[in-house]
Amino acid sequence: MPPKELKEVFSFADIKIVSKFKMNDYDFIIPLLSLPFLFKTNIKNIPSSNYLNFKKTKNSLDSKNRFKIGLAWSGRENYPYDFLRSIPLKLLKNIHELNHEKFQFYCLQKDIRGSDKFFFEKSNMIYLGDENFFDLANLILEMDLVISSDTSIL
Repeated sequence: MPPKELKEVFSFADIKIVSKFKMNDYDFIIPLLSLPFLFKTNIKNIPSSNYLNFKKTKNSLDSKNRFKIGLAWSGRENYPYDFLRSIPLKLLKNIHELNHEKFQFYCLQKDIRGSDKFFFEKSNMIYLGDENFFDLANLILEMDLVISSDTSIL
């Protein structure tokens, strides 16, 4: 069962989300990330993503014809391997200081760490962290570029 934050992402498709089941109700249970291996998926036979048929949400990005860039630089601090996936925002300083007449930056993550708050407040990034995953996915479709560390945004 997906986390509650992701349930709405699956609501657009004809996908039945099972919340409880007994092990003997099924012949096979396959972890989601094992499917590419089992289907022998490689770079040449990745299925198209046409099945993603997102509906438009009430929110839309207004960037005044600027290049729209989404940023997600860190995950949850309590994750044991967070040190391998998160980047201090100050290391992205050169990116988010690009000409703001040509570029609009969007924060795609919910939590902004205390150590990143100073740089975030100076960055002129638009915060989208209050959006649910479904609405955020739709907003990401409007972006020209997304830069992310190893987080759920990917």
